[in-house]
This record gives sequence, C-alpha cells and structure tokens, in this order.
Amino acid sequence: MGAYKQMSGDTELKRLVFPERILSSLLSIHLHPISQSQDATKFCFTGANPMSPDCIKISGANEDTVESEIVNPTSELEALVKTELPQLNEALTCYLRSNLSTKGNLNLVQSLENITDFKVNFTKASGEETKYLDLSGCRCKPSHRVCTVTGGQVIQFFGQVSTVTDRCMYSLLEPVDSSGFILLAAFEDRRSLIMTFLDRLDLVLPSSNNTISLETSGRVRVNGQIQTVGTQATEVHGVLLSSNEAGVTLEILNTAISVVNVSIFFDGSSAYITVPDGAPLQGLCGNANDPAYLPTVTAASQSKLGCNKMPRKGNLLVNSTAGIERCSLLKSDAFGACHRKVPVEPHILSCNNTLSSYPMVDNLQCQFFEAYAQVCKQQYHRLGRLEVFAADNQTYCQNHTCNANEFCGESGLRKTSCLCRAIFAAEYKLKNTLGDPPTCQDGSASISLIGCLLEENDIDHSMLHLRDETCKGERDSETHLVTFNYNSSNTCGTEIQGNESFVVFKNRIGIDKPLNNSIITRSNFQFDFTCVYRQPDLKTLTFQVKSGSVTRQVVSQAQNYTLLMQAYVDSARTQLLEPGTELELNQQVWIQLTTDGLDANAVKMVTQSCWVTKDSSPNDTLRYDLIIDGCPNLQDGTVEIDGNGLGKDNYFLFRMFQFLNSTNFYLHCNVTLCAKPQCAPVSCKDMLYILITGMRETIHSVFFCLVQAGLRQGSQQKT
Repeated sequence: MGAYKQMSGDTELKRLVFPERILSSLLSIHLHPISQSQDATKFCFTGANPMSPDCIKISGANEDTVESEIVNPTSELEALVKTELPQLNEALTCYLRSNLSTKGNLNLVQSLENITDFKVNFTKASGEETKYLDLSGCRCKPSHRVCTVTGGQVIQFFGQVSTVTDRCMYSLLEPVDSSGFILLAAFEDRRSLIMTFLDRLDLVLPSSNNTISLETSGRVRVNGQIQTVGTQATEVHGVLLSSNEAGVTLEILNTAISVVNVSIFFDGSSAYITVPDGAPLQGLCGNANDPAYLPTVTAASQSKLGCNKMPRKGNLLVNSTAGIERCSLLKSDAFGACHRKVPVEPHILSCNNTLSSYPMVDNLQCQFFEAYAQVCKQQYHRLGRLEVFAADNQTYCQNHTCNANEFCGESGLRKTSCLCRAIFAAEYKLKNTLGDPPTCQDGSASISLIGCLLEENDIDHSMLHLRDETCKGERDSETHLVTFNYNSSNTCGTEIQGNESFVVFKNRIGIDKPLNNSIITRSNFQFDFTCVYRQPDLKTLTFQVKSGSVTRQVVSQAQNYTLLMQAYVDSARTQLLEPGTELELNQQVWIQLTTDGLDANAVKMVTQSCWVTKDSSPNDTLRYDLIIDGCPNLQDGTVEIDGNGLGKDNYFLFRMFQFLNSTNFYLHCNVTLCAKPQCAPVSCKDMLYILITGMRETIHSVFFCLVQAGLRQGSQQKT
C-alpha cells in the first residue's frame, strides 16, 4: 500500500524522499489514529513490527489542522505522484492527504529509522502549494530479493535459514521452467570435523557446456582454466565478470540464459545472489516468487563421492556463550539504519548457528556483521555511517590460494596461511606426525612434510634441513609439500646401522638456529625418519638329478628390495637351469644370489651359509653343508665362492651329488645385509690355518684342495 502526505505551505528545503523498507512478509500498512495536541500532530504507519511504527511528528500544528484522510487516487494523481516520486515502481492504491494551515512555523521531526539528526522546518504558510513525501514502509514488496550464503548458512529470499552439514554441492538457484543455468555452491570442512563452510561457486551453463567457478581466493576459473578478470566487466560465455578488492561480481543479463537479470557477488567468505522480486527461480535460496517454498536439500550430481560422510564427533573446544554474545551485537544501534530495511533475525540466527559451535577465528568475528551490512548495501546504496561495516576494503584471504586439502585462515601467529582441513589432517594428528613415511629405494630416500601442518605448528619450511644443513627441503607450489631427499652420491649425513635382523638408514629434519644472534626461539623442531631393510629370509633351490627337472624358485621380500637365487650350468652364468634340464653327477653348477633395490655403495650382501637337505625342510636332520660362516666347506672340496661381502650380489659353485637312495635334494642359503663401512669382505684365510693345525693327519689333501680353490679366486695362499 502506498501512503503519501500532501501538505500546504512553503518550505525552504527540497522535496524529501525516504528509501523503501524491505519487510520479511507481505503485510498491510495501517494508519494509526492521528494524535493531536495543542502544539503537535503525529502520523504513524505500521509495518512488519506494529510495536515500532514509522512516524512523522509535526510540531507547531494545532487545532487549526483542518483535514487529514486516506483517499483513493485517480489516474491523473497517480501519474503526478510518480512524476514527483520516480522511485515508486508499483501501483498507487491509496494515499494520505493532510491539509495543514497555521499562523506560525511548522517543524517536521522525523523519527523513522531512529536517525536523530533529521529535522525539517516549514515556514509560514502562503498559498496552496503541494509537497509529496514518500513514507518508508508503505510499500510492502521490494523490487529485488537477496539470498545470502555465509559460512555453512543459507539465508533465503524471504528470510528462512538453512544449514549445510556436509561437504557436497547444492543448487542455490536455477530457472523453474528451463535449464539456462545452475548456480552451485560447494561446501568444505575447515577446522571442525562436523561443520562446513562455503568454499566455491560454480555457474553451470548446460547449453554451452561451460562452467564458471568463483574461488575463495578471488580467482576465477572457466572450465578449470584460470580466467583473468579486472575492474571492467568482461563477457565470458554470455556472462559479465568483474572484480575489485572487495570481491568478484558475476552478472547474467543474457535472456538466452535467464529470463530475468541475476547478480552474484562473492567476497570469498559470503555470496550474495540478487534477483528481481517474483523471479521464476528457485533452489536452496528459496523461490523469489513464493515465500512458502521449501527447498529440497539434496546434493547435486556434481558432488564428489562420499561428500555426505562426516565424522560424528566434534574436535574443537568452543566458548558458545561468547559466540552468541558476539552475534547479538547485530541488534545494536550501529546497525540501526538497516534494521527496518533488512530483517536482522535471520542474520543473528545464522551467526548463532556457526559461532555456538566454532571458534571466533579466521575473520568470523566480523564476517556476519559484514554480511548483514553488505545485504543492506546491495539494496540501499546510501546508508550513511553503516557503510563502515561493509566489505569495501580488500577482502579476507583474497589472492591467497590454497589446495584442495587446505583452507585460508589464521595460524597461531595470526598470520594468514593455508591451514589443513580437519578431516584431511585427522589421520596425521592421530599419529602425531607431519607427513607420510619416507620412500626408500636403492640406497636413496625421499620424505615429504605436509605444508599446512607445518603452518599450523608455526614452522617455517625454509628453515628446515637434514643432518647436513646444506640439504634443504623443496616446497611444491601447488601441493605445498616440503620434500627432502638423499642418495648414495649425497647422503646428507645419513647414518647406517645394522644388526642380525635389520639394516637401518637414519636421518633427521631439524631447524636452523635463530638469526641475528637471538637468544630465544619459539621453534624446537626435530623430525627423525628411517629406512629399514629387513634381513632376507631363507632361500631354497630344488634340484632333481637325472630323473626329473631342475626348478628355480625366486622369492621377493615384502620390503623395498628383492632377493634372487638362481642356478646356472656355465661359468659365465648365462644359461639358467630350466625345468627339464638333466644334470649329471659331479657336474658343476653355479648359484648366484642377487639383490635388486639396494645401493651397493651403502649395503653389502654376505652369504653366511648354504646347505642341502634330503627333504624340503631346511631343518631336516639329514643335512650336508656347502658354505659355513661365509666360507666353503673344506670337507667337500668342490665349493668355490666369489664376491662374498663385496657388493649386492655374489655367487658360488659346487659339483652335483646325491644322497644315498635318493635322486632329490634341496639347497638352502642364509644371507645377511651388511651396512658399509661396518663390514669387510669375507676372508677365509684365517679359517685355513686353523684347519691345518687341527687336522695334521690329512694336511696334504686338505691343503691341496684349499690352494686350488684359492688360486681360482685370485688369492694367494701360503703354507
């Protein structure tokens, strides 16, 4: 309903026009009884809140005020009023006419919106001059509707509030009767395991198969590729894009995409979607033409798999009382200019829903204030002192790009950083680690620390190094992983240790000493990591002499290297024993043991013992030794060993035999890994002299066999 005041008299001021007030529902405006006294007349109009009407008080008016009534307008009067008040855009259904005459001055005191410094003086009446005033609150329907998405809260066109509780994508807005566009909002977790926040907007244009994405950093992508956007609007696939320090604006003005104009503003924290009142659009933002519309909260098909799976328990300690008290400041006089224009209750509710379960960090102490002020600014550009709350300066985290597992927030030192999302970081925090185990291969190692975990712990990655302080980490610009490497050419201070079960490579990531001769530090970081190689298990070869085939078995360790044992029939070790190969008794066979995946400069392999058994069990009581303590069994006389303990492989040879009454036997070998330089090549020289002195009755035959074996190995033996 329209209500307009018609006055007679001269005024020194221009015509006054009050901005329209947005109401949360369509309510009729009722004229209160005119209150008159000896020196004043008051007119009041009720809106959404009858306890807080819009009033004009005219001081100086008295019993000489002769006429005041509500009148139905004629078409001529409606045209005249709209000429005088061009901001009116709906039909004029009625108006208030008040004919005032007075012998003195009239003072018009405005109490609307609680703006205390508004005062107008009317001079002594002279003649019949009509003045028109637009009383805010008389027109119930606004020209535009705004949907606000802030945090995980959606304030719909008519003030209803929805909460998004998972990490899915939802349709905020799309046409009711067409498929011109779909505006999607992606929500992600931040510090909390159970709460999500707006993370990205995607405008999908199905007809052209294009997607325009607005990210929290202010970056714009078109079909995944970065799009440069400036202050001047640029048309991209029929959509206008522009950006400034406050955020990114996207406008749909193309009727082929939408039958009505749609404006989207995203400041990286909150999104504001403005559409004409009554627009045939709907989604999680509601329906701009139906205040009773209840959107269906269903994840969009573009959502990632498993997005609806969230942990059940929270992980944060929150002062709920402080958060709710903070939200109540939205009722303060600082926002008084907005209270009758934009209902504040939905914004208080969305603020409470967040800060009652989430700490006031990462600009949240201001975000809901800025959102409320921005809604006012979207619709009413002249807000006087309220504009100080609107996000006109550079928005929080703008131009600060984080990866998919991170969000932009405040570190412990109140520095804007990329911090880990709670669900991603939960596994690492449970294990009290800053990264995954090292990758170990062939004497080299690589380990990566997660950048956002370092940020959370206020650790400067550029200050980190291995034991050798010249070995610094490298930070990946996209993943933000900080990676350290060493190899056999540059061990970076790696320590190598070994025992009967393992060979262990040890290193450590530490932090530089404070610069500038500082006597204090707040970082005491030390991260030890190891590469462990398990000593190889027993290896077995099965031989079948004459009457069967010869089979070789290759068994890989469940570690980062492989141990092979292979049998050959030639000294060059090129002809493998294949199934079906026939062997003669006393025929020479070469057995080669090889490791794959070890660095020969750092680790050696030693064949400690080899023996044969009649049955497959290595613990069979019927056993014949070929190698004992790394040396040939002197009692056999056919065994020769080469390269034992010198590198990552070695071999030995012996002559075929068989157990009595059996054509089968099984060969078993025990090998160990030895960390350089802790082990030396196996030498059988000392064993030779011990055996000579202990077996004098067979000295010649034993000595002869050993000398022959020693000569074939290229060593010199003395009697």
